[in-house]
Amino acid sequence: MPHTVLSATWFTFVEESAKAQTREEVLDSFGRAVLALGFDMYNVSLIRDFDFPASHLGFGLKTTYPEDWQKYYADRDCVRFDPVANLAKGYVSPFYWSEIDRLAPLTSLQKSFLSLAEEAGLNNGIGLPFMGPATLIGGVALATSSKTDEHLKDLNSLWAFSSLLYRRLKELALQHGPPPGYLAGLTPREIDILQLASHGITDRELGRQLAITENTVNSHFRKIFEKLGVNNRIHAISCAVRLNLINPA
Repeated sequence: MPHTVLSATWFTFVEESAKAQTREEVLDSFGRAVLALGFDMYNVSLIRDFDFPASHLGFGLKTTYPEDWQKYYADRDCVRFDPVANLAKGYVSPFYWSEIDRLAPLTSLQKSFLSLAEEAGLNNGIGLPFMGPATLIGGVALATSSKTDEHLKDLNSLWAFSSLLYRRLKELALQHGPPPGYLAGLTPREIDILQLASHGITDRELGRQLAITENTVNSHFRKIFEKLGVNNRIHAISCAVRLNLINPA
């Protein structure tokens, strides 16, 4: 692919994404960019990211995959074992689908899944995980409907497009402030509990250090979850770190 096409596509996407006012506008701009780079099919997913409101998360936030493949995928809950999705966890490098078996051991089910994807018309697949903490699960999958059509093969350049997409999605999601519940105040005792929990100690040890029972520890956590709008300790600790309420170091 000529370098002039790549440069022009990049600058157009930078300009369009900067002007975009909604998530849909950014995703549409990204779709036009990857189409210009030779990919007529793509899927954008953000399954878990503690910086985003729950309403902005999900598999297939934007997809142009064949409808029959989307239905097959959803009906069988393929995200549970999809090797492309499994590799897109935390900070890892972009990859070709054809090299997944070299990067991670595949089960017979996963090998069959990749073969079925190709039969469904998803060719020349590329995975572009979003860069972020290990708790982040999301990224972009690119493919072509033709096995022989020319497309950009430079993984680092493609990763730059998906990284800008992620940054703009985050900026738009948080432009009105943190997700609901983040600004709810915690008591000093609740902050102490989160600080100790961030070091991975047991409830028994946590209670011993604060001179309270394990039941009281669990009661405090229930209140913390409600105030922060979360449902587990990892998420609560992550929220507290981002609010600079605790230091896990």
